Amino acid sequence: MLPLGVKSDRLNKWIVKNLNKYLRREDYELCILSSRTGQNFRKILHLFKHLEKLTKSKHKPKVFITGTTNVGKSTFLNKLINKSNYYSGIDKKKNPKVDKLEVIKKFAEDPALTASSLPGTTQGFIKIKKAHVGFGLHDTPGVPNKYQLYTHLDDYQEMMSTIITKRIKPYNIQVKAGTSIWLGGLARIDVLKRTGVCLSIFVGENVTIHKTTVENADRVYQKHVGDLLRPAYSVDKDKIEWETHSIGIQGPGKDLAIQGLGWIGIGSGGVTEILLRIPKEVNFVIRDSLMPFELKDKKLNKHPIIGINVKTRRNTILRKNFKAKLEVFKEAKGELDEVKQVSKDARKVLKDNKEV
Repeated sequence: MLPLGVKSDRLNKWIVKNLNKYLRREDYELCILSSRTGQNFRKILHLFKHLEKLTKSKHKPKVFITGTTNVGKSTFLNKLINKSNYYSGIDKKKNPKVDKLEVIKKFAEDPALTASSLPGTTQGFIKIKKAHVGFGLHDTPGVPNKYQLYTHLDDYQEMMSTIITKRIKPYNIQVKAGTSIWLGGLARIDVLKRTGVCLSIFVGENVTIHKTTVENADRVYQKHVGDLLRPAYSVDKDKIEWETHSIGIQGPGKDLAIQGLGWIGIGSGGVTEILLRIPKEVNFVIRDSLMPFELKDKKLNKHPIIGINVKTRRNTILRKNFKAKLEVFKEAKGELDEVKQVSKDARKVLKDNKEV
């Protein structure tokens, strides 16, 4: 999923460097793995075995897999079940791959189940019996996080468009002062001052990227949100309460990470001043760059200033759905405005009659 060039060792050093700002190194164990390829699952099973040996009591510990919604807990557990069966020497033909839906059905009548606030996520506390790790393993519902950008989208399909499902590739774009970039209809970046700035944008494959000028940015949003700018928060353009953050960055090798969307690598040898426009409750952070070497000009892959990710299969389908919903919304809004006008006229007549 991570871009080419991000090796496990490099990622490990980067994570440890950032975690050590808040935690002592001896307080946590780090294991980088892939639930898609199965990379490093042998290591996580080794850690589980070590935990089992440390527990001398007859009552084995209960381990809960926790995280925010759509972070991939269930995918991790499915791969863990398969790998634990494989490394335990269990015949795969007698123990085929466990489907998560089967596990959910098995425990569907448990009164302790909880409901998730988002569709498509785990619906309750689920005990995983087919994972051979030596102790009780439980899946849990995703924890909703209002500070993540995608939780502010009205439509579930639109929300799923923000989630990264393929290997991320950087979109490298040269910018100058007065440049504005829309990441779908979700976030806007205005470059106010720059010294040789290149932006390397790392987002999901269905998030469009559109470069324009600061003067035209609002007009582009009003005209193209849901179409050229995808995904979008809602058919109601006025629903989202935007907040603008002024950010100053000095020196090279920094990332602007927007929670629930992705990150923007800022390659600059001087001072960069930008304005970031995102919904009011969404978090962002400035951090040391994950991929500083990819920000060098000599390694840039140039991209067009418009049209990035616009014609993906998913966006082509959902664009039509969005337009249909927009027509329904406009019609309903028009009827509501008529009702408001009639009500206003009626109040005025009533007031005139009272005066008479």
